[in-house]
Amino acid sequence: MLKYIKSVRIEEWLVFASAAVIMFINISVYRNNFSFFESSLWMFKYFSFGTPFLTVFFFFIWMFCFWKLYIGLVRIAQDIFIERKAISLKERSKKLLMEIFASWRTLVPFVFVSFAFYQLLANFSYQLRFNTADVFLIGLDRKLLGVYPFVWLPTFFNQEWFSHLMYFIYIYIGIPLGGTLILLFLFSRDFLFRRVVLAFTIMFVIAYPIFYFLPCQDPSNYFLRNIRGRSFSPETISMLKDYAPNALTSGYINRIAEAETNVSRDNTVPISCFPSMHAAWSFMIVYFLAKLRRWSLLLSLPWLALLLLSGVYFAQHYAVDYLIAFVVVAISLFLTNLLIRQRSAVADNVFI
Repeated sequence: MLKYIKSVRIEEWLVFASAAVIMFINISVYRNNFSFFESSLWMFKYFSFGTPFLTVFFFFIWMFCFWKLYIGLVRIAQDIFIERKAISLKERSKKLLMEIFASWRTLVPFVFVSFAFYQLLANFSYQLRFNTADVFLIGLDRKLLGVYPFVWLPTFFNQEWFSHLMYFIYIYIGIPLGGTLILLFLFSRDFLFRRVVLAFTIMFVIAYPIFYFLPCQDPSNYFLRNIRGRSFSPETISMLKDYAPNALTSGYINRIAEAETNVSRDNTVPISCFPSMHAAWSFMIVYFLAKLRRWSLLLSLPWLALLLLSGVYFAQHYAVDYLIAFVVVAISLFLTNLLIRQRSAVADNVFI
């Protein structure tokens, strides 16, 4: 038993511990106000922007982790039918179980931590739907930049080609994210895939208290849609009068809003704007791709700049969201590198 306990990796301990705590909160505090199934469906729709292609793509990323099971089954079949090795039924069963375990070991940490935190985010969002910090955050944007970024940007850059570019950069973030996971899984030789799992979990653990104490609906839902029917100050009304995006941009904003709004639960929207998880994931993509291949920065940095721009362009984020996201990612990576020592992937057989 002690041998098996020692074989549990640090990221797996953290995943299961944090998921257990979050599930306890969902059940004991929120009484499963949002069921596991209901919150999962909402989050899938939210993160795929209601686009069927992206939903399928996300499922592909999950299922990709089972490729090792397929390879293992092929090897077993090769031993039996081609090499005709004399393998006992007990040995075949043991080998098959090992292949299944290797596949599940790759997939389970992502599944556990994602779905537990998704359910908590759904509960947070419903509980805090009338209590958000958007006015405070837009005030910080104004002090930092001298303008209201989500108002100025689409008003100044109102060409349709720019709207198209921003939209596709923003909604298809899942493709670079999923592609990065695949590349790290296939080609990493220094614990990079394990580091992703650990950093991903730590990032959630750090961000969720911020979501709770500084909930934020984003500029689109709070100011443009005004889903709670708030009365705005004269300064805010004047700000909104200056907002003049083209029709294409307005249509894209509405499309994103429809995907993230839970109509059946009092038009609840996620309160995870601050810090921006889009920005956090993007920073992590750039970092881990650079660890894999330094030249990837030539492509990833321009993409990162456009993605951050697109989040503000479609009123999904305040500029200050990105600053805090960078801090969250920096802390996550520091703790990840502290917890996982870099060793030879060949010697330690990382992907077993």
